[in-house]
Amino acid sequence: MLDPESHMPHIADAFAQIFAGGRVAVADLPCGSGAAVLTILTVLAELRRQGRVPREPLDLVVIGGEISEDARGYAAEGLNEVREALEAQAINVQSVFLPWDVCNDISNTDLIRQLTIRCNGCAGRMLVLANFSGFLQSQGNWSNAKPQLDELFRHSRDERSSVVWIEPQTEKVLRENGGLFQRIISWAADMMPFVRRITVTAQDDGVARSSAKVAHVLRQDETFDAKLAVMRFDLNL
Repeated sequence: MLDPESHMPHIADAFAQIFAGGRVAVADLPCGSGAAVLTILTVLAELRRQGRVPREPLDLVVIGGEISEDARGYAAEGLNEVREALEAQAINVQSVFLPWDVCNDISNTDLIRQLTIRCNGCAGRMLVLANFSGFLQSQGNWSNAKPQLDELFRHSRDERSSVVWIEPQTEKVLRENGGLFQRIISWAADMMPFVRRITVTAQDDGVARSSAKVAHVLRQDETFDAKLAVMRFDLNL
C-alpha cells in the first residue's frame, strides 16, 4: 500500500498491530473524499482474501474529518460501495464523516468529543493524516493549526495508539529549514515522552521514504512514480 519495496517496515508493523482484529478505530484527517481510509480498508480486505494476513473478525470504527461537505459525501459514498467486499473478509465498518476545520478550536473540540464517544471500547486506534502539506505549508496555516493538532494528539493517546502521517516527497515537505516534516519533528520533540516518534530504517533526517512504479488506472500500459514521505508516532499511555 505505502511501501511495496519494504523500505519502512515500522509503518507496516503499525497497520498490522492496529488492524489485526477486534474492535478498533481509525480517524482519517483531513479525509477529503476518503482516499486514505478507502485504500487502507480495500488493501486489507485483499490481503485477507489472498490469505496473506489473518482473517480475524474486525469491527472498525471510521471517523473522517473534513471541511468540505461535498468531499465528505464522496467519502461516505465510496465506503458504501466497498462495504460488501469488506464484510466478505470479516471487516465490519461503522463510519461517520464530520465537519472539521483544523484552524478552529471549537470545530476541533467537537471532533475530538465525537472521537472520544465513538472510540469508547476500542482496543486500538490509528490516526491517519495524509496530504496535508498544501494547506499547512503552502497556504501558511501551520501556526493557526498547531494548537488544534496539539489537542488532537493529546486526546488520541491510548494503550495502543499510532499516528501515520503521509505526504508526497516535495521540497515543502522535506526542506531542512522550515519544511513541514522538520516542523512536525520539532513539535513532537516538545511533547516527549507522551508522543514517541518511531524512526526505524529512516534517512538521516528521520523521515522514512518509499517510491514505486504504479499502474495508471485510466491509461493502459502507463505507469507513474509514487514517492512518499512517511512518519509514525506512537501515542501510548
